[in-house]
Amino acid sequence: QNPSEHLFEMLGLPLRPEDGIIPVGKGRVMVWNIAPAMLCATAGMAREYRTRVKELLIEGGSDWEFSNHLTMRRGPYIISAVMDEGAMEFRDKVQTFQGLYADMLENDYAIITEKSIGADENTILFDFARIEGVDWRVIGCSSRVYSLEAEEDGSGFTMEVKGADGIRSHLRIRLPKAVAELKAKDQDGNQVKVDFTWDESTRTILLSYDSCNQTVFLKGKFI
Repeated sequence: QNPSEHLFEMLGLPLRPEDGIIPVGKGRVMVWNIAPAMLCATAGMAREYRTRVKELLIEGGSDWEFSNHLTMRRGPYIISAVMDEGAMEFRDKVQTFQGLYADMLENDYAIITEKSIGADENTILFDFARIEGVDWRVIGCSSRVYSLEAEEDGSGFTMEVKGADGIRSHLRIRLPKAVAELKAKDQDGNQVKVDFTWDESTRTILLSYDSCNQTVFLKGKFI
C-alpha cells in the first residue's frame, strides 16, 4: 500500500517490521517507525536520527566523522563542496586534495598536484590515478569533439571539433605520445592557428584556438 511496504517485501521482511536492526542478505536494515517529517521537527529528533544511523554503521564495521564538506567520486571525477555553515569547529577548516589532477573549473583544465577549498567554495577534479593504462581520452573540452582517431600507421592522430563563435576554445586530450606537429583547417579549407603544449606528467596535450562556430579538422604527428 506504500513504498516502504514494497521495499520490505523486496527485502523478504514483514510488511510492517518492528523497530530495530535486521540482518538482510550480506547487509542489514534499521527500521524506525516514525513519520520522516518528524526527523527535522526538533534538534533532539535530529540527534536521535544521527545516533541511529551511527549505530547501524558501527554494526557493519563502519563509522562516520562529522565534517564541513560534501565530497563524492564518480569514475575519475572528484566533486567537492565546503559548507559555510555548521558546527563552529569546522568553520575555518579547509578541504585539501593531493594527487595528479586536471582542474575542471579552469578554462584550460590546469594540471595541479594539490587543491584546497574553504567555506562556500567547490571544485571538480579529474583524477589521473583513475585512468592508468588509458592512452586515448578527452579530459576536458570547450568545443564539441566529434571524433578522435589514431592514424593507421600509429604516426599521429586526427580530430574533428566545433566550438561556439567568438570564444577561445581549450581541449585537453590524453595521448600515448607527445606531439611534434599540428595542423588544422576549418570546413572552408582555411588554415586555423592552434597553439598546443604537452604535459609529460599526465601525457596530455592542451589545444587552444579561437573558434568561430565552424568545424575544425586537426591532424597531429607524434614525436
